[in-house]
Amino acid sequence: MVSGSEPLNRFDASRLISREHENLLQKWERQCSARVDAAREQRRSELRDSLPEFMVQLARTLGSPDPQSQADLNAEVAREHGEDRANQPEYSLDEMIYEYHILRFILLTRLHTEGPFNLETWQILHEFLDRGIRKATVRFVELATARELIQKQENDTLREQYLVSSQAAVVRLEQEREMRERFVDTLTHDMRTPLTAAKMSAQFLVRKAEDATSVRNLSQRIVGSLERAEKMIRDLLDSNRLKAGQGLPLHFENCNFISIVEAALRDLRQVYGFRFDFSSEVTEANGYGDADAIQRVVENLSSNAVKY
Repeated sequence: MVSGSEPLNRFDASRLISREHENLLQKWERQCSARVDAAREQRRSELRDSLPEFMVQLARTLGSPDPQSQADLNAEVAREHGEDRANQPEYSLDEMIYEYHILRFILLTRLHTEGPFNLETWQILHEFLDRGIRKATVRFVELATARELIQKQENDTLREQYLVSSQAAVVRLEQEREMRERFVDTLTHDMRTPLTAAKMSAQFLVRKAEDATSVRNLSQRIVGSLERAEKMIRDLLDSNRLKAGQGLPLHFENCNFISIVEAALRDLRQVYGFRFDFSSEVTEANGYGDADAIQRVVENLSSNAVKY
């Protein structure tokens, strides 16, 4: 036990892990062999592979004057572990990740026997392990994907060529993932304006319950805003069909751009008040386009102008 009533700090934790390095690894081996099917088939050196160095890096990080920069050094160690596991066909991704969770449990259990430890120690330990899991997982998936593609080829020449194409496929998948994330972020941002407008209209509706005209106008505004939000949700559900490099599906029709801008400003004024003014010498500016998409563009530009 750490003497005194002070919580276990990161330096104490670093010394404990270094001092009991081998004992902690042996406990980890026993639990992995009992709980992870693939681990039972491994020799001791194969089971440990790069984990001892990972433990050394964890202890160094906890005891470093600059834990954040020291933590970056574990990336290659964790990637090596993911690579080793990916090269052992009996291992699945879930089993590799589970080994890290077993290690986390063993470390936390041992540290808790010394008494409570402070928030900094807790945060460094968890961030280090989480980062290791991420790095190992990425490397495991990279190699597993490449191996599956390589196995489709019948000779070494085709296998090498296919490896190049598999790397391009990984890049395309990553680009598609990033595009999906951007789409979701954009749609989430877009939905704030109609939903906020509907909420504020509902609040005004309560205050103007005696005014039939105001009630009718506010009710129509709520319905319109919620219909637009519903349309955006449908777009979100359709996003699963998007492929990298493709845009959102647009529905072109004859529309009045003046009316679109005025509709956007009505919703914006519900949220931001009368900070926007729009005037036009004409009442109609007809064209062919996607009215919902154009209104979202106007709302995005306007709300970003207020925000930034």
